[in-house]
Amino acid sequence: WKDGSLSVGDAGTHEFEAVYNPDSKNYNDLAVKVKVHVKKANSSIKFKDDVAFDKVYDNNAVVVTEEQIERTGSTGKVSFKFEKKVNNEWKKVETATEAGIYQVIATLAGDNNYTDATSNPLEFTISKANPEYTGETEFTATYEDKLSSIELPDGLRWKDGSLSVGDAGTHEFEA
Repeated sequence: WKDGSLSVGDAGTHEFEAVYNPDSKNYNDLAVKVKVHVKKANSSIKFKDDVAFDKVYDNNAVVVTEEQIERTGSTGKVSFKFEKKVNNEWKKVETATEAGIYQVIATLAGDNNYTDATSNPLEFTISKANPEYTGETEFTATYEDKLSSIELPDGLRWKDGSLSVGDAGTHEFEA
């Protein structure tokens, strides 16, 4: 190279001068223009080792931020894609809110000198929550009635509606 200290520069095609001389005793140096095709370097992206999104259902979507990933290379935008496991297949979803098994994938967009990169999926579970019931818990029935004949408030159902209410008096049943 005429000037070996030069960097090849950004990705793309660049022209440089090289020196050709098969034998310095008998020949003068010949400057030769050469093209160098510079490929984009690889980027990488992954979730930090201590990141986990497992939680109990709380009506709030899982939030993923750039602080939870490690990236090298590209200065491009980071995006996240959620998928939910449905019948042993991954289906794209906008957010991870409901109880179920999910995975999130981070993608780093390439820039002028670095390629795109995609993380390995990070799987997590949103477990079902235990509800709290604060509504009505006392109802009236007639001897020989079945539990199913007693109308319950919305969201409440008898564990076994075929049971008889039993003798006159106060009894407890599971709903």
